[in-house]
Amino acid sequence: MSIKYSRLEFKVYPPLKLKDLTYKFMVSNPLTKKTIFTYEGEFDDKGFTKWFHIYSPQNTLIYLIFYRNEVIQKIAVKAYSQPNNWSFF
Repeated sequence: MSIKYSRLEFKVYPPLKLKDLTYKFMVSNPLTKKTIFTYEGEFDDKGFTKWFHIYSPQNTLIYLIFYRNEVIQKIAVKAYSQPNNWSFF
């Protein structure tokens, strides 16, 4: 079993600020439609989330982006085989 990686870089433009945004990362099993992992966090000062290790690459990976506790974007991403690759939105 090979480990895959997920990370998101989220670019914002004024008047939005990264400090006003948070995210929720969810991993779901596509067969059972059940969420098997969630993580809530804040973007770093460059717009990155933390790294996540993905052990089952067939799972669905979703980032929900929140602006002051309201969902403004839902982003489906893929898992990468190398940790020097990430998704960009």
